[in-house]
Amino acid sequence: MTRFAVLFLVAVVGVGLLAGCAGSRRHTIDTGGDGFLRDVRTMPDDGDYSVSTNIWVRVYWPAPTEPPPTFTFALRDGTDTRVYTSMRSGDELYEWWFEPSEELDYDSRYTIEIRSGSEVVRSYFFTIDAPFLLQTAPARPKAGARISGPALQHTIRTAP
Repeated sequence: MTRFAVLFLVAVVGVGLLAGCAGSRRHTIDTGGDGFLRDVRTMPDDGDYSVSTNIWVRVYWPAPTEPPPTFTFALRDGTDTRVYTSMRSGDELYEWWFEPSEELDYDSRYTIEIRSGSEVVRSYFFTIDAPFLLQTAPARPKAGARISGPALQHTIRTAP
């Protein structure tokens, strides 16, 4: 392969990675709502201690509550490192599902972190490698279009 061909190939791959969302660190989503972070619910629940390693994380505001105008979501592992997740909308009005890009580690603690301004809600869960002891079955969204590809943090804007 000539030197020009190698440089061309590297340039094409680099532009392709920059143009798409794969590997992006953040995504911003606009939707509707004007509520409070304190009303948020997560699945797995805070303190779940036997969660599957291939779980999806659900973040939602049960009716009649609404999310704040803007909030961010991040999933962190036991070393406080953000985990890449893809985001999907759910069946409910204020419901989002986050799928880790890779299976989570066994016997590990994870943190669901949701922020709005200076307010922070954290929920912790623990994975397990014994399927017969699972407290929380692997959850999946029932429906909903894919909103964004892998990111370390997702920002959701619920007000124009």
